[in-house]
Amino acid sequence: MEVDVLQSAALNVPLRGKDNETTDVILRGVVEVFPQTAEMKRLLAKRLELEQQQREEEEERRRLELKEEMERQKREEDLKKLKQQRKKQRDIEERKRMEEEMKNREDDNLSRVLQMCLENETPAETSFSGLAFTQVQIRVLVRDGLAFNRSIVAL
Repeated sequence: MEVDVLQSAALNVPLRGKDNETTDVILRGVVEVFPQTAEMKRLLAKRLELEQQQREEEEERRRLELKEEMERQKREEDLKKLKQQRKKQRDIEERKRMEEEMKNREDDNLSRVLQMCLENETPAETSFSGLAFTQVQIRVLVRDGLAFNRSIVAL
């Protein structure tokens, strides 16, 4: 069967002036002549759908990567701030300790004992328990006194 395909039928434009039976025959003829058209449309639609899905997945992956990067940067900043705070706190504590030691060095008893240690005038068996030193004074005495006089046996 030979089919005359009108240009308007190929463009899916309804034919005018013909009865429905003739139009149907022409359209069936187009599908018979070009059966791959429907399959190509289906494949194209599937390909477009897959491409859209890939774009969405790529976009979602980028969003996740960006979110993870931002979280990592925030953790790093938080850690850096925490380290800075700890260092600042240690510096403050060290400064307070040094100030307290300097104030305690003004104590006459501690000054005399340190001077004796410096001049190696302390007996080897000297007992410092009766001098009622504070913890800070004892720390200064042990650190500085022993540095001056290694012959002291018991503090």
